[in-house]
Amino acid sequence: MFYEGIEIDSTDIYDYTVTNELPEYANTVLKSGQFLILSNNTDTLNYEILNYDKENLSLRYFPRGNVHHYKIKK
Repeated sequence: MFYEGIEIDSTDIYDYTVTNELPEYANTVLKSGQFLILSNNTDTLNYEILNYDKENLSLRYFPRGNVHHYKIKK
């Protein structure tokens, strides 16, 4: 959650969990997947991991369904 040129504070730091289950937003009985859960004292963010490799990461945000693409900056 760090962006170039943006100041951060302690509320911008999240713990993360990678899991195969996210029952409140995804029907994992029909389609298994990997999910990323970010949480801190005030917030929880839920994502489905769509794709990742050494240079790219694609996540679907729940509940809206927005897709986020990240590319490593070299």
